[in-house]
Amino acid sequence: MRRSPQSIEIIETQIAKAAIELGPNMDSFSVQDLARHAQIAIGTIYRILPSKDGLSKIVQKYAQNEFDKVVLAPIRAKGDLFERFNLVFERIIDFSLSNFEIASYLALNGFDENSNFKKSIRAFVIEMTPMAKTNLSLANIGFSLIWGPISALLLCGEKGRENYISLSPKIFGALAN
Repeated sequence: MRRSPQSIEIIETQIAKAAIELGPNMDSFSVQDLARHAQIAIGTIYRILPSKDGLSKIVQKYAQNEFDKVVLAPIRAKGDLFERFNLVFERIIDFSLSNFEIASYLALNGFDENSNFKKSIRAFVIEMTPMAKTNLSLANIGFSLIWGPISALLLCGEKGRENYISLSPKIFGALAN
């Protein structure tokens, strides 16, 4: 039996990219469509992904990793909370506009509960809001306050930077209260 000379990780990345390009809803295309778009033999797809659930996991992992590379890159810890918030918020906007398909996938499908992004937002809100140290539900709300409005713009197909930027002071204000 002939196997692909590429590593499984490379094939999974090709599959994830193709799936996202086909649309954020994994049920909107067939495995044949995916194989054709990824330029991978259908047998290879079935060997790596015996189910649609496997596809969802691979795509989710890929999307979150791509997001994390840009948004969660190291930042200078000496800045005040507002400066750090704006820097990360700018990175979210930059990622969302330059990787619109991946960001739209994440807007529709969300982040895993233990994603690095959610953990980072919780830690930031706990640092920012003394009450969040004792009331962790406040820390969880922080993720919704930040990602929710961005998700709404992405799902509406908004590609104008000014609409995203206008959210920053409002979201920071909501977190600070």
